[in-house]
Amino acid sequence: MKAGSTGTVLSTVFVDYDNIYLSLKRKSEEAARRFAKDAGLWLRAIESGQLITPTHGAGIGAQRRIVMSRCYGNPVPRRNATDNSTDMNSFPFVRHHFLRAGFEVVDCPPLTAQLKNSADIRMVMDVRDML
Repeated sequence: MKAGSTGTVLSTVFVDYDNIYLSLKRKSEEAARRFAKDAGLWLRAIESGQLITPTHGAGIGAQRRIVMSRCYGNPVPRRNATDNSTDMNSFPFVRHHFLRAGFEVVDCPPLTAQLKNSADIRMVMDVRDML
């Protein structure tokens, strides 16, 4: 993050869709669904500071401006563990919500039978390149 001349904090957002979605789903189906389908809403909440929790001291009072946003996801439909039905909030079915919100979408196909993908390493490489 870098403060711009207007006092705006320039920010980049990298999202590991499957990791966040599945973590939320274990806690709340509704929270997972909202994450999947309201990308523009929570991205604006990051910009306004509503979703920012300071870890040390007082938070930054400035507005954020997202200068780049990328979402990494598995393009293969996921099955529900309970009934083997297709999870309609898996990445291939919600990627358009991220595209509409201005995200660059990076497909990370599964590498293992457990559907583990390369999102982590791709994100690390992209963060390194950005820095």
